[in-house]
Amino acid sequence: MGQHWFDSAVEGGLQKNVIAVADIRKGIADSAYARLMKSSHITSSSWTHLAALQAAEAIGQLKQDEKPTKLCGKSELPPLQRPPKNDPLGCPVVKPSQFRSKCFDKQRPCKLRDASSSFLRRHHGQDTELDRWVQIAGNVIVKMSLPFSPPEGSKRSPTLNSLEASEAFYAQPAVAQSLQDMGLEPPNVTNLPWTLQRPGTWELRLKDLATWARRHPQAVYMNQQSVTELGARALSELRTPTWVKNQGLSLFSPALWLASGTVTTGYHYDEPDNFLVQLSGEKEVVLLRPSEIDNLYYVNVSDVQVGLQLQGDSTLGFSGLTGANRTSHTHSIVSIADSQALSSFPNYAHTQGVSCKLQPGDVLYIPAYWHHAVVTLP
Repeated sequence: MGQHWFDSAVEGGLQKNVIAVADIRKGIADSAYARLMKSSHITSSSWTHLAALQAAEAIGQLKQDEKPTKLCGKSELPPLQRPPKNDPLGCPVVKPSQFRSKCFDKQRPCKLRDASSSFLRRHHGQDTELDRWVQIAGNVIVKMSLPFSPPEGSKRSPTLNSLEASEAFYAQPAVAQSLQDMGLEPPNVTNLPWTLQRPGTWELRLKDLATWARRHPQAVYMNQQSVTELGARALSELRTPTWVKNQGLSLFSPALWLASGTVTTGYHYDEPDNFLVQLSGEKEVVLLRPSEIDNLYYVNVSDVQVGLQLQGDSTLGFSGLTGANRTSHTHSIVSIADSQALSSFPNYAHTQGVSCKLQPGDVLYIPAYWHHAVVTLP
């Protein structure tokens, strides 16, 4: 009844109050999780919370005497296939007072040093940024992904999404079996020569994700976790700086990312303007103008979701497919983690772009429709 009431309330206009919606969402999830802990009866709607219980049990078995892994430190940048030409627009470092004239009006990317604090409520104490969010929303269930590892012996970095030739991908016995189990046929590989593999996800509490990231040797990733789903208290941590408000901009879909290892995200673009607020760790963001789209090979691809399960050695492993029979055209098939990108995709050799390196405290402005790929260094 609670979920039905919530859906009706949203349809009636409650969605205009994002704080109220966030609190209701969090309350429904917390209630379902609490009921599951007290009951042995599992329904279809309880699987998410059952997975979180299993994750908590597995993470509780991690050795507590191990020293936590540092979440922000020096990591070696993997070899990258950046655009061969530099964009003369560059990625200038500007002050908030210069944002409109040098960045927003010109729709060019720029970096603001030590500006991340202006997007958050002032935080007192010695806790890390991760601790801040764990204290606020530690019991909220989030999704953790396992990045795809590079081929053995290669110098590539792990990637969040993996692109593979469809003919080779669908010829794998495990893939064929997954399709058969789902009652699906493989796509026409002539029409869809490439397949985008999205990583499997594991549902667990945010505080358990933090423990895994700090103590487990296997690197994981939390991708675009909506702050709204973390509850009203999490939303109340956010601020919109005056220099952003003055341009008529406002928070539209705030989200959190977390990585415990190096990972690459391929070229894509977003329709709204974005601010990437770097709280800890490092990033390199490679950006290209919207006009470069024809050189980045955005093509229709087969789009699949890979399964993920906990194995006997307390590591996560991929397990078949959990979703298929769909297509996507929002990702470039050029990978900056692929040293053969220039030879495989000759138009990419004509691109010009800019590379912006981010340190903790930096804020990167990414104008709408600018193509960007991201390398995260924890």
